[in-house]
Amino acid sequence: MDEESHQAQQLTKTTGRACSWPRAFPTQEYPAGEDKPPKSEIVKGALKLEKGFLLVPDAPGISVELADDAKERYPFKPRPLKTRLGLDGAVVDQ
Repeated sequence: MDEESHQAQQLTKTTGRACSWPRAFPTQEYPAGEDKPPKSEIVKGALKLEKGFLLVPDAPGISVELADDAKERYPFKPRPLKTRLGLDGAVVDQ
């Protein structure tokens, strides 16, 4: 696995685990359409929603695997950042 794929998987794992702690994140937005192409084609098995709750996978490792052909089918495309950032990299109100 290359470094870029490893970092993407680590970020997914960290975000999923952090958002599973109700006391830390009592309300968390989750975008619609994660279970539909093209988003569902990037990972092996999309995360599941049940009664308004995102279920944290219990598979070994980071619980989320990128599809074998994800990098070829959906290559990285740089795009301009339209959000103003602070000196620390945090998003700043416009």
